[in-house]
Amino acid sequence: MSKHRVRTHLWNMGILETIEHLFDSEEEARTFAGTISAHTVKVYNPDGELLSTRTAEAVSTNTYA
Repeated sequence: MSKHRVRTHLWNMGILETIEHLFDSEEEARTFAGTISAHTVKVYNPDGELLSTRTAEAVSTNTYA
């Protein structure tokens, strides 16, 4: 069975960290996407189609500059 994906993007000390989280239902994926702290959060259906995207206004992060 295919799963819904939530992909998060977070800049950490100049390195982009991308993490995928898998969920059985769209509802679980959207609930998680609304709570995670990241620069960009995208929700995909099992066919790989983008369902929603959220870009954070302000996320605390470490920088090396």
